[in-house]
Amino acid sequence: MMLIHNLVTVLTKRPALLLVPIWLLVHVFLYQWFGVKVVYDSHRYLAYANSLAEGSTFWYQSSSIFYSTYALLLFFLLHVLKLPLICVVLLQTVLSGVAAIYLYKTTFLQTFSRLSALLATFLFIVWPDLQSWNLYIHTESLYISLSVFILYLFVRSQQKVTDNERLKLLFLLLLIMFLRPNGLFLTAGIITAILIVRYKEAFFLAGKRLLLFIPLLLLLVVLILLLEVFSPLQYFINGQVIQGYNGITVTLNFPPAFDHSRLVIFQLMELFFHQPLQCLKLLLLRFLFFWGQIRPYYSLRHNLLIVTFFIPVYYLAITKLGNLRLRHPGITLMATLMLLHTLMVMAVSVDWDNRFIVPVLPFVFVLAGFGAKAGKIRN
Repeated sequence: MMLIHNLVTVLTKRPALLLVPIWLLVHVFLYQWFGVKVVYDSHRYLAYANSLAEGSTFWYQSSSIFYSTYALLLFFLLHVLKLPLICVVLLQTVLSGVAAIYLYKTTFLQTFSRLSALLATFLFIVWPDLQSWNLYIHTESLYISLSVFILYLFVRSQQKVTDNERLKLLFLLLLIMFLRPNGLFLTAGIITAILIVRYKEAFFLAGKRLLLFIPLLLLLVVLILLLEVFSPLQYFINGQVIQGYNGITVTLNFPPAFDHSRLVIFQLMELFFHQPLQCLKLLLLRFLFFWGQIRPYYSLRHNLLIVTFFIPVYYLAITKLGNLRLRHPGITLMATLMLLHTLMVMAVSVDWDNRFIVPVLPFVFVLAGFGAKAGKIRN
């Protein structure tokens, strides 16, 4: 009885500990269900690691260089330490658990509400379509964990700035920039948030709205660079709303005398002006399937689970986001990242298994946690 009394006392004082057994149960279930998942892109990452071990330059290309962090991680674990593949999954799972802790801390730092922090972390832990990526030989899991760490360090740096915090933040930004191409979004988001926070008075004075073009111009430059390396032009022409699924398509054609030698962004603009209604239809469908997450080929039960889970989550997040302003650095960073990921998906197409929505879900859950708190969010 004394043991039960002590346990209840500890849980009353530290309710976040209740999430630990939930996290363990979720991952035991997911491992029993999935095991270690080696999928299509996994073979590419493993080939990069193998090329490093063999001393070849296969991984050192304009498209593959942005996966260097993951290639180096696989090389170190599989070829230097000679560990089995399951150790990659174990490391990703542990880092995801640590990320859950920092998601809790990030939410609490800005709300001083244990309820908000518990809700955000609970949503992060229990949504299987997010946690299941820990079991894949893929960049998703590490990207999610690093983005949570970066969000925490950035929010903390706005309250307590130290050289140590700056160095940690720069190191993590470097890692995520070369983990996958949209790692650049984190750097663009950080710079945008810093500009708005540092010059917030100027930003929000009626006569100085033009300063808003500074971060917008920065984001545009990032998008142009990414478009040149990873052109979405073919994704527009094939008209697929969902990659790998031809049940929903929008027919688009190249206009006469189309110049393929120009910057990709200008080619996209010409395609858009040539067939505006078709392009708008394609972009709108991609937007809806990206955020809606339901799929025509999912079972009815699966789609109902998605809708039931995310309607209250989106309601809480949108309600609070609508009441907040970009004066909050954490909000600015999350909003920028969600915007950039949405634009990327609208340009390329929605992934068949909802993989593209996963990196923004931690931010959605944090905003939902904000929505559970009455009153102001700490700047």
